[in-house]
Amino acid sequence: MIVTKMEEPEEWWRADRKPQPYTTFDFDAIIPMPEVLRRAEDSTAAEEGMAMITARGERGAPFATYGLYAARIAWIRAQAGLCADASISAVAGAFLEKHPRWEEAGKARMQALTETGFVSWYPWSIANWGTKWGAYAFSLAAEEPLTIKFETAWNFPTPVFEALIAAFPTLTFDCICFDEGWNFAGEGVFAADVTTFREVKATDAMYERVYLRKPERDEDDEDADGKAAPGAADPQEAARG
Repeated sequence: MIVTKMEEPEEWWRADRKPQPYTTFDFDAIIPMPEVLRRAEDSTAAEEGMAMITARGERGAPFATYGLYAARIAWIRAQAGLCADASISAVAGAFLEKHPRWEEAGKARMQALTETGFVSWYPWSIANWGTKWGAYAFSLAAEEPLTIKFETAWNFPTPVFEALIAAFPTLTFDCICFDEGWNFAGEGVFAADVTTFREVKATDAMYERVYLRKPERDEDDEDADGKAAPGAADPQEAARG
């Protein structure tokens, strides 16, 4: 990534870091995640806990309506320790009494859904950052022009750069990326007056632009233009000058 205009260098630099002993490209500092989502697990306990909290107030509805697997329903019934024909309300109440962690996780999930429309941090991250979680393996490749590299899972964080140009319209971001599985690459510019970033084919040439080296492969492997993917590459989202 090249920052070609730096009329607001201090503001830009603060936007991508939090107080910590290392520098990072912090998506949360650019598009903040609601605090309630940090308390909401993306787990089986949270999913089942929310279902049981809802079921506790129901009468006669089958467990299947709550989207739980048959094996998990059987386990929940066994954990509740009630007779086979016990109502869903009774089973849910008994289960949650024995497993308070499920109730705690379920309540947090319900609160997150009510306040944000998302049950946990995971779907929110995909919708708002374009990736499963924030950037990692950050490195400052150069200070002039400002060039950074980082990795993501598993897409390019387009919403993050759109937010940056909205907040800092005098800046321009020249970006390039490459998927570790050779499924896609990307290149282009994010700027207030024009955005040209787009997904492109993962080729040997794009690999070299991102990693600054030729891809390694066995002698019997074809190159990218021959449709065969090379051996595993390090996951890398890179932006460079």
